[in-house]
Amino acid sequence: MRILLVEDEKGLSGYIAKGLKNGYAVDAVYDGEEALFEYEVNEYDLIVLDLNLPKKDGLEVLRKIREKNADIKIPKKQDRKVHFFGPVFPLFLA
Repeated sequence: MRILLVEDEKGLSGYIAKGLKNGYAVDAVYDGEEALFEYEVNEYDLIVLDLNLPKKDGLEVLRKIREKNADIKIPKKQDRKVHFFGPVFPLFLA
């Protein structure tokens, strides 16, 4: 499984990536433009997307991804977990 992690706080990103790398390939990027570039050139099974990002915010990234892939699955609101560091919403592609 390949995961794209989009989180602008590098310390937090490293912490999340470390946990995900136990069995998964993780590409970490730090802004919305990088996220869209990586999405264009790679295939991901899961995207963990922060909403508050520099350059392009998470909602704009999500809109652009959905324009290209209308079948993308997004967890229902009740399935999203808010962690102590704020909301991080996974986007399921497979």
